[in-house]
Amino acid sequence: MDDIGPHLALPESAREDMREPLGPVIAESDLVLHVRRTDTLIAVGDMVTLTLADAGYRLALAVFDYKTLRDDRRDFRQRLGELQGERARARNPPATITKELWAELETAMFKVNTGGQVLLEVEGEEDLAAIPAILLAPDGAKVLYGMPGRGIVVVTANKAGRAGARRLLRMLSPRNGWKDGRARHPTIK
Repeated sequence: MDDIGPHLALPESAREDMREPLGPVIAESDLVLHVRRTDTLIAVGDMVTLTLADAGYRLALAVFDYKTLRDDRRDFRQRLGELQGERARARNPPATITKELWAELETAMFKVNTGGQVLLEVEGEEDLAAIPAILLAPDGAKVLYGMPGRGIVVVTANKAGRAGARRLLRMLSPRNGWKDGRARHPTIK
């Protein structure tokens, strides 16, 4: 991924802040308690996507890169390939949010809002994709992402959830022509 174009990069100084969960961290056995009252489930990460799909939940959007803990797992490609939904793709290196990923998430959210299901395959890593997903998700949606060794983070797309995502977004550094409109992006609620 030589020329990824405009993107937001995670500076070394913000890495510790990114490790703090944006919502409660739950065990898989507690999923039903946290997602039962939502029509829109958004999964970010391979393990979270497969956990929800295997438990029978309908995913409005799944964002994955066929890896967990930066390790290729051959069965992920097969199992994720069996999921139902419209396929989309975006390039996104580790520790970044590219304009390409952001644009694909915006398009996916439009489809989610009209009842669609989207599977967004990321070439690179989806490690920061939860931030724009929370900001762009419809009100009341649940965005779930994994915290390796800790569990699943559940964030509701509401005022509090978006405030946490905005705080993290402001820590990222614009590069390669990403203008300083990060927090003022027209689709951010």
